[in-house]
Amino acid sequence: KAAALDEAENTYWREFHAFKKNLNAHLEKRDSIVARTEQAQTHLERLEKTNVFNDAFHIWRDGAFGTINGFRLGRLPAPVVEWEEINTAFGLVCLLLHSMARICKFTFTQYTLKPMGSFPKVCDAKGNVFELFGPVSIISSHKYDKAVIGFLTCLSELAEFMRARDVRQGVNPPFELPYPISGDKVDGKKMTFTFNRDENWTQALQLMLTDLKLMLAWL
Repeated sequence: KAAALDEAENTYWREFHAFKKNLNAHLEKRDSIVARTEQAQTHLERLEKTNVFNDAFHIWRDGAFGTINGFRLGRLPAPVVEWEEINTAFGLVCLLLHSMARICKFTFTQYTLKPMGSFPKVCDAKGNVFELFGPVSIISSHKYDKAVIGFLTCLSELAEFMRARDVRQGVNPPFELPYPISGDKVDGKKMTFTFNRDENWTQALQLMLTDLKLMLAWL
């Protein structure tokens, strides 16, 4: 009986050590897979931030107009920019801000952006929907203005999030918009449409695009 017990014990320990060896090999393989997955995810996020954003949203200038992907944002007596082009530009701008917030895992608190191609919309906390596209008439201008204010509020919130993160991480100086936003104004210039001159509106839009360009560089 003693010999049988010894053999059984030896068999147990052989099987135990074999199991432990296989388990360790499995854990090492799992850790390797997890590490490679995390590395791939980090690389993917880097690609998303650099290639996708820089290639998909090119912010520049064309004379007095700010542009995104070549589409002008604003109106002047000459040259005339049609609403179709303005709507396309604002749609891209709305999509850019929405996408940057998603990458930052940031949720807007007062408004929600609805990028919908050339027909972007902004929703407030009560569920009211405001169209961020034209043509804008005297009757519809106040709703368009609310959409603009909602958009600027979202932009300002994300910029403040960027600044707060820099402060937490000890970045000096922390991020700051080159053209501060307050209500419906960008650097003191109205970006709402009602009772605004085309030249002032166009300039405010150009400054807003510059702010977005700096936010894009922060990512």
